[in-house]
Amino acid sequence: MGAQVLSADYRLAPEFSVDRAVADCRSALLYALERGRELGREVYVFGDSAGAGLAYYSVAELMAESAECPVAGMILFEPCLDPRCESESMQTHAAGPVWTAQANREAWDLAAPSPALRAKLTEILDSPAVAEKMPRSLIVVNPIDPLRDEGLRLALRLADCGVPVEANMYAGTFHGSLRVPGSQTWAELRELLGRFLGCRDSNPRD
Repeated sequence: MGAQVLSADYRLAPEFSVDRAVADCRSALLYALERGRELGREVYVFGDSAGAGLAYYSVAELMAESAECPVAGMILFEPCLDPRCESESMQTHAAGPVWTAQANREAWDLAAPSPALRAKLTEILDSPAVAEKMPRSLIVVNPIDPLRDEGLRLALRLADCGVPVEANMYAGTFHGSLRVPGSQTWAELRELLGRFLGCRDSNPRD
């Protein structure tokens, strides 16, 4: 789609807690924004699953120090956001497939072992003051996914705070199935991304 992609090599759990990963992603984002200004290019933040959570929290940290949002847009696929693991979809689709409620809880136990860190994350996630500073957003969730409701709740929160947000859910998808090459979902998702990014040519080629 004509984009230059910068992938953050962030520190991983269990050796490092999720706040270290967020700090690494925030540093990468600051670098991207600096280069974007030099090159006259817009900067979008993208993440999938845990990466979508890191994308959201890194933008939130950046916006805590800025009056205006320098990020052109935020794209979150099947985001993993909430360490409380208490949503309705976490119960309904506890068995997955692929990603399960148990795996989600164990991942959060490793990534955010302290109650204080979990409380900080949930405060950021639930805060209208944080949400209203977020950039234009595209959120895609799966109907058969323990993480489904976290993404939908975020989309509603952003909309209630006046943020331009588009939420999409493709029938029959489950965690990890969005980007299967050659699938109808992937073709539609490519078109959706192209429109969001303002690309002239968003036709799927693979």
